[in-house]
Amino acid sequence: MALGALQFLEPNNAWIFRPKGIDPDFDAAMMKANEHIGDIFDITDFGYEINKPTITRGRLEALLNAVENNFRVVIVPFGPKIFAWLAISTIVFSNRHTVGVWTFSSKEQAVPVDRDADNQVIWHNFKLTKYITDTKSRF
Repeated sequence: MALGALQFLEPNNAWIFRPKGIDPDFDAAMMKANEHIGDIFDITDFGYEINKPTITRGRLEALLNAVENNFRVVIVPFGPKIFAWLAISTIVFSNRHTVGVWTFSSKEQAVPVDRDADNQVIWHNFKLTKYITDTKSRF
């Protein structure tokens, strides 16, 4: 799906966040499925550990700070779910009006699967220090 999204968007540059989880079989399958993206697109690859969401969110924030003024940025968070949360919350709660978030799905090409966590549950929270009073002008 990542390759399909990149082919649809046709970016000049792409920054890829690759998760490293707690299941080595999943990590290997994900790497295999995406191994040729760098052959087709100019990518910068960021590895991150899903069990360290605060560090990942900081890296995402730093990347957005570096590129947001020079590129039209679109984030397509495929997963894992923790990364989707980190991407969306970073954009929404830091009022990044110029950054888009797109969903990309295989829809009818894949069968939906209801998954339960079979190991460690990973979550992330943060403290909002500013109270937004005028949501109409911000969102």
